[in-house]
Amino acid sequence: MTQLHQYIIILGAFQGVLLFALLVADRRVATAGKLLGVHCLLVALILLFPFLLFSNQPEAFSWAVGWLFYIPVCLGPLFYLYCRTAIVDRPLRLSDSVHALPVIACYLLNIDSIVFSGDEIRAWVIGAPAPNWRLWLSEYLLFGFAFFYFVLTLVTIRRLQMQAGRTLSSVDPEIFRWLWIFVGSVFIVWVAKLILSFTSLLPPITVVATDALIVLFIYMVAIAQWRSPKLFAVEKLATVQAQLEADERSAKSGSGGMLDTQIRASMIDEIKRHVESEGLFRDSGLTLTGLAEATGLSTHHVSESLNQQEGKNFNQFINDYRLDDVVQRLKAGATGTILELAMDAGFASKSTFNTLFKRRFGVTPSQYKRGVVGGEVVTLP
Repeated sequence: MTQLHQYIIILGAFQGVLLFALLVADRRVATAGKLLGVHCLLVALILLFPFLLFSNQPEAFSWAVGWLFYIPVCLGPLFYLYCRTAIVDRPLRLSDSVHALPVIACYLLNIDSIVFSGDEIRAWVIGAPAPNWRLWLSEYLLFGFAFFYFVLTLVTIRRLQMQAGRTLSSVDPEIFRWLWIFVGSVFIVWVAKLILSFTSLLPPITVVATDALIVLFIYMVAIAQWRSPKLFAVEKLATVQAQLEADERSAKSGSGGMLDTQIRASMIDEIKRHVESEGLFRDSGLTLTGLAEATGLSTHHVSESLNQQEGKNFNQFINDYRLDDVVQRLKAGATGTILELAMDAGFASKSTFNTLFKRRFGVTPSQYKRGVVGGEVVTLP
């Protein structure tokens, strides 16, 4: 182990324990932050693992090798639960205890070796052949569980992202963009660890690099989570989830199926009438449930009508009204800053407005305003 690697491990372990204490002890931090704190503590223990293997008195720590070797199995479930609770911002449920089964399975599979054959496990971890098939299998299970939970995390984030688009009018796209970057970074580390464990395709320096990436990615997000307890939280998503699920269950249990085209068109006309006449789009906190209540329709029928008739989800439908309102007021020479116009139209943040404006029109709000005020030709699609 190089001196640089030792410095990274010691620094990473110290930071992991410190972040665990900060996140778990801080009352401002919700469930997601505390899960990330536990994740940091486990990462710290994993980083210290090589010191136990190659210490001057290895036999003194042989009893701990087996217990520590399977700690990485916990990282996949913890990462999944962190991402889910960070977005929805609600506590864990009793059913979430099922995610402890992978690490329990690994311990039970090798409990006799862990308790009675510490030296044997240590020799195997260092590079000796597996003394029995259960230890051999558990090494593959370790990575198998990691990639299973990685896929589960991807599916869950995508599902929640789509659900937010269907039910909330104000969702900051930067939340999911940064979350995808974070998840992708963790995936890169796991792929590198897998290659290093079973092949010699990568140079030895990759071991140092992967540990450095763990310290960098996980701990940077942990610090950001401590400073901003609702780092990846999508406001009101937890509130509307229950209502949406109830409506979907009701729709499935009913006699209905999909609405015909005429009924959907009639519903769209009714929805547009309420949105335009009452200025519902100006409410930055408008949700699919709120729109359904205003129109007297079910959330399921509102969502179906928007998707099938308009080809948009709820978020796109409402934000198009907001963008049109800002553009019309800019064309009319409205006073006030662009941000003031955006907030008055119902946008909850500058970043959301700028992102959606550029995505739809291909120019920034400032560029468009200069074109209107300065007499330049700026044609919006």
